[in-house]
Amino acid sequence: MLLDWRMWQIALWAATVFSSLLAHAQTTNNSSSSSSSSTTGNEKHVQATFVSPAQDLGFGLTVPDDASSPDLYFTLAAPYGIAWAAVGLGSDTMSGGPLVLMIYIDGSGNNVTFSPRISTGHVEPSVYSGLQVETLNGTGIFDDIYIFSGRCSNCRSWSGGSIDVASTGQKMIYATGPVGFVGSDDGDAPIGYHANYGSFTVDMTQAVGRAEAPVINAATSESSAFVVLGSNAQQGKRDWAAAFHAVIMVLVFVGLMPMGVAMLRIGRWVRWHGINQGVAALGVIVGAGLGIYISRRYNRSKSFGTPHQIVGLVVLLAVVVQFCLGFWHHRIFKRTQQTTKLAPWHVWLGRVVIVVGILNAFLGFPLALAPGYNYILAGLVIAIVPLFLCLLFWTRFFKASRGRRQQGPPPAYDPSGGVEPETWRQQQAQQNNDFPGGGGVGGWGGGGGGGEGGGWGGGGGGARRAPPPPTYDPTPDDQDIGLATMSPKEDRRRTERGAEVSTTNLGAEQTPREYV
Repeated sequence: MLLDWRMWQIALWAATVFSSLLAHAQTTNNSSSSSSSSTTGNEKHVQATFVSPAQDLGFGLTVPDDASSPDLYFTLAAPYGIAWAAVGLGSDTMSGGPLVLMIYIDGSGNNVTFSPRISTGHVEPSVYSGLQVETLNGTGIFDDIYIFSGRCSNCRSWSGGSIDVASTGQKMIYATGPVGFVGSDDGDAPIGYHANYGSFTVDMTQAVGRAEAPVINAATSESSAFVVLGSNAQQGKRDWAAAFHAVIMVLVFVGLMPMGVAMLRIGRWVRWHGINQGVAALGVIVGAGLGIYISRRYNRSKSFGTPHQIVGLVVLLAVVVQFCLGFWHHRIFKRTQQTTKLAPWHVWLGRVVIVVGILNAFLGFPLALAPGYNYILAGLVIAIVPLFLCLLFWTRFFKASRGRRQQGPPPAYDPSGGVEPETWRQQQAQQNNDFPGGGGVGGWGGGGGGGEGGGWGGGGGGARRAPPPPTYDPTPDDQDIGLATMSPKEDRRRTERGAEVSTTNLGAEQTPREYV
C-alpha cells in the first residue's frame, strides 16, 4: 500500500507538471494561432495535437506536405510514473484493428521504449514487428515527462487497417496504464490494464506541414488542435475481475479453509465444517473461472502456460476431489457409524491443498504485474496461519490433559508385570480371595492372620491362606460296583452254554501262606 501511495504521488505530481507546461504554452506563446502553426520563411510547421482529459497523455501528428512521401511524424508524451501511454490509429474501438503506438520507461529508467502493436479486441494488443519507425531527436525524459518522437514509413496502412490522410474526421483511440513502471527494453513487454481510455477524431487535412516531429512541450500552442474528443472517454478504470479473483482466492485459502479445519478439530462442529468447506470449494470454482477469463486478456497468460495457471488448475481439481471424498465419507459414516478408508485421503489432500494454494497466490501477484501485494499476503499468512496452528495444538493438549484427569491415578504395582492372567488363573485367584483368612496352626497353608506358622506354609500374618488340597473320598460301603462273583474252577464252557454255575463246591478251606 505504501508503494502504491508513493506511485500515486509521483504520477499526480508529474501530471501537474505536464498540465502546467501546456497551460503555460497557451499564455506565453503569443506568436502561435488557433491553427497550431508557425511560419519560418516560406515553410510552415503544422501539427495536430491531442491531450487527454486526465492530462496523462499528449499526442502530436504531422503529415508531410510532400505528397509523394508515405511517412508520418508523431510524438507521444506521458508523465513519469504512468506505466504506459498509447494511441491507436485507424479506429475508435479496440476491436477495429487499430495500429497502436505505445511507449513506456525502459529498463534503465533513463530512456523510453517504443512498442508498436496491433489491437484485435478488448485484450492486450500484440506486438507488430513489421512497423518501420526511426527514433528522432527529442526522445527521452525531460522534466519528469517521458517523450518519444519518431518517423514512421509504413504507418498509413497495415494488416487489418489503414488511415486516410485526406480525412477530416479520422478515428483514433488512446489509453494510459496504471501508476507504475514497465521498466523494459523489450517491445513485447507485458503491460497492465488501462486506467484511462477514450477515442477522438483528427482533421488530417489540417495536420499537413513540414516533415518534422511534432512538439509536445511548453512551445505547444494549444492543449488540443484539430482534434475532437469522443464521447466514450473513461477515467479511473480498473480490472475488477482480477481484483475479485485475488480477493476470493486469498479469502478461501488463508481464511475459510483453515477455519474449516478449526471447526472440526476444535469444536467438533461437523455440520458447520461441511458448510464452510462447501462455501470454500464454491469460492475456488468462482475464483478459477475469473482467473480463466482474465487470462484470455493478456499475452503473457492467454496460453495458460505460466506456473501460476498450471498450479491453479491442479489445485482446482484437487479441491473438487477433496470435497467429494469428504462428502462420501460423511455419508458412509452416518450409515455405519464407522470410519472409512476415504478419511485419511480427505484429510491429507485438504492439508496439501491449503499449503499449495497459499504458495500459488505468491505466484499470482507477479503475474498480474503487482508484486507489491505479496507483502500484504505474507502479512496475512504470518498473522492467521500460526493462530490456527496454535489453536489446534492447544485444543489437542487440553483434551489430552482432561482425559488423563478423568482416568484417575495410575494403578498400583502389579507383580505380574501388568499382564492380564488367563481365565482359569483369574477364577483360582477369586476362590483364594473368597477363602477366609485365619489363624491356622500348621499343616497345609496354616498361617493366617495372627496364627503360628507351623508346618508347610506357616506364617504370613494377615494374608489370606489357600484352600486345603483335595482329599480322597472313599466309595461308600453300600455302593454296588456291578461286579459278578466268579469261581476259579468254574467250567467256562458250561457257563457259555448257559448252565447254572455252582457257587457251593469251592473245595477245602485255604489258609494264607506265611512268610518266614
